[in-house]
Amino acid sequence: CGSSKKKADRSEEMRVLIKAETAEDGEDKPKRITARILCARIPKSMGICGDVHPPITLGNKWNESEVVKFRLHMLGKITFNMFGREQEVQLTSEESIDSTSKWMDCELTLAEQEVVIGLTWHVVLDHKTGSHLYFNPQVVVKGADGKARLIALVDQLVTPLQYPGKVMWMPPEAEKWLSVLEDSDTSGGMCSCCSAAGPSIPNIAVVGLQTMLGTGGLEHIVGPIFKRMAGPIDFSWRVKAWTGQSPMWWFELLVLGCFLYYQDIILDWKQLAVFYTQELHFYFAANIFGMCMPVVSTILAVTTWSRHVSRELDNMHATIGGDQGLLAFVSIMCILLQMHVLALTMLSWRYRFTHTLLADAKFSEVAESAIS
Repeated sequence: CGSSKKKADRSEEMRVLIKAETAEDGEDKPKRITARILCARIPKSMGICGDVHPPITLGNKWNESEVVKFRLHMLGKITFNMFGREQEVQLTSEESIDSTSKWMDCELTLAEQEVVIGLTWHVVLDHKTGSHLYFNPQVVVKGADGKARLIALVDQLVTPLQYPGKVMWMPPEAEKWLSVLEDSDTSGGMCSCCSAAGPSIPNIAVVGLQTMLGTGGLEHIVGPIFKRMAGPIDFSWRVKAWTGQSPMWWFELLVLGCFLYYQDIILDWKQLAVFYTQELHFYFAANIFGMCMPVVSTILAVTTWSRHVSRELDNMHATIGGDQGLLAFVSIMCILLQMHVLALTMLSWRYRFTHTLLADAKFSEVAESAIS
């Protein structure tokens, strides 16, 4: 009997120890999203552009009744606490907002069997900084019954007018996981509580946001961070949960974008050697001209790109400093040495999105291939 009691005590100790280790790993910790949301006016100094329907004026001319009526719900900061993983994303500097504006902290705590599978918001471009402003943030939650529902991070006490900007879903498939009810509200066709059967919903959870560093300590959202949950999952979502992007995206970036680009350059140099040894001077000159075309066109594309604010340009300034001359020098040297595609591929790999200049470089190479 004494031996059995000792074994039972030892089993109980092991059970408690395993439970404690699981809690330390974050599996038993509450899943929570905290958001700091602006619910008042926006200063006129912030340049707002994009699709606004119906037309409204964003500026300091609002009176208090209009502020309550519109209830902008602009996202300033969002914090994820998921499965022991914590991430804080600062999207807006509070110092740039009117001092009379009101900020409020909203918190969404999920039940044990609930997981976040997507987010949605209205996105507006700030043409002063190139960053995105996020209005009316909402979360797509998958419950224990396998159904998805949409939860607003801030309670809407009054029905607001349509928010400015375009509705964006993250990931884009999250929109298909919801069936919009016929009596949905007028805020961009999104309702605060929708449901959908979930056979097609993959066993994944959004545990954070893939961000790109910006100036002033701010960050730019470029995509979600996934975690694979228990249960069957197809190959594409398994790769997304592991790497942050789909298999086709990786194939396009690494093979079609980078590998074939440098393979074509090697073949061009071999072709030049053949034309030179065979004394085919006309073909040699034509090939040289064709190889110079993408260099010139890429330099022009980079010059145009550097004159317009964007998230990528803001990230470049945050990475190498705000010196425009240094940025121009580094860019031109990379292009002349034909290292720009490799650098852009590494940036795309790092942030899990296709850099704008990478597509321009590929188009230039296609034009060169047509000549050579």
